[in-house]
Amino acid sequence: MKCWRTLGKQCAVIALWIALWALLAAAVRQPLLLPDPAAVLARLFALAQQAAFWQIVLFSVGRIMLGILCAVALGAVMAVLSCRFSAVEALFAPLLTVVKATPVASFILLVLIWIGRGSVPAVIAALMVLPVVWTNVAAGVRGVDRELLEMADSYRLGAAVRLRRILIPSVMPYFLSAVRTGIGIGWKAGVAAEVLTVPVRSIGKMIYESKLYLETTDLFAWTAVVIVISLLLEKLLVAALERLGGRYGGEVRGELCTPTGAALLCEFAASFGPMPAMVPEKTGVGVGTKQFEQANCVRAFLGEPFAAAAPASPAVRSAEEANGEICELVCNIDDMT
Repeated sequence: MKCWRTLGKQCAVIALWIALWALLAAAVRQPLLLPDPAAVLARLFALAQQAAFWQIVLFSVGRIMLGILCAVALGAVMAVLSCRFSAVEALFAPLLTVVKATPVASFILLVLIWIGRGSVPAVIAALMVLPVVWTNVAAGVRGVDRELLEMADSYRLGAAVRLRRILIPSVMPYFLSAVRTGIGIGWKAGVAAEVLTVPVRSIGKMIYESKLYLETTDLFAWTAVVIVISLLLEKLLVAALERLGGRYGGEVRGELCTPTGAALLCEFAASFGPMPAMVPEKTGVGVGTKQFEQANCVRAFLGEPFAAAAPASPAVRSAEEANGEICELVCNIDDMT
């Protein structure tokens, strides 16, 4: 219900801005300056019925996403190496500073001189995304709880277990944030590179030609395509990564077990599984101070397995023999009962 309410609010806001756009276009009455939303939508539908439109979209998406994905992979690897070896950080830190400070247009022109125009959008997208991923992942690696690493040393955990159980859960929120930010930056930079270099079968070329021939309606239509693709790419890629990271703590992002608790579990627990049928003897409840999206509390039961419990009274046995089964109706008043 909350999701549908949020979606409804977003649609209402979008409808409001489209209505204001329509009113402004009606007041201007100059389609060359500001076309009507209906005309832009009609032109967009007309473009979508052409096979060349989808070829252009696929070529642009594939070209720019290749650069973004390469930057994500390279940035994550270099972040880990820079945290592990100080020499790597000292060597590449000036390069990151230069990439962050240099205007995108300068990079586009330089890369255009060095390589062919068809590869410029991918390279520019990679250059814009690389510092974002590198910085965020490095912050996540440096933020790993040192006590967890000390616990891993104490129990002589292997590198694979450390990576799967400690490093990935700690770094995943930073990585998702970097991907979410980097997709938007990389996509816009890639399209800007296409506008300046005009490679064949590209959205940027269509935007450039729309500007060149004063086809404002086409310019708005292709701009709408850029916006929609950017939103879809961000939602799809982040959703896929969140599903991958959902195995490490569900919706809660943060440390869910202290080193002391992990040590106690390793000492006393032989296996992990659903709660068995048991007769509780004692119940313990603990509430943490750290703020999460959900209640930060834990409840533990101490008891005997149902099969090993004390024999039932004669009245209970007679009821079981008469009915075959005893059902207990309970009501959860809150999340602690």
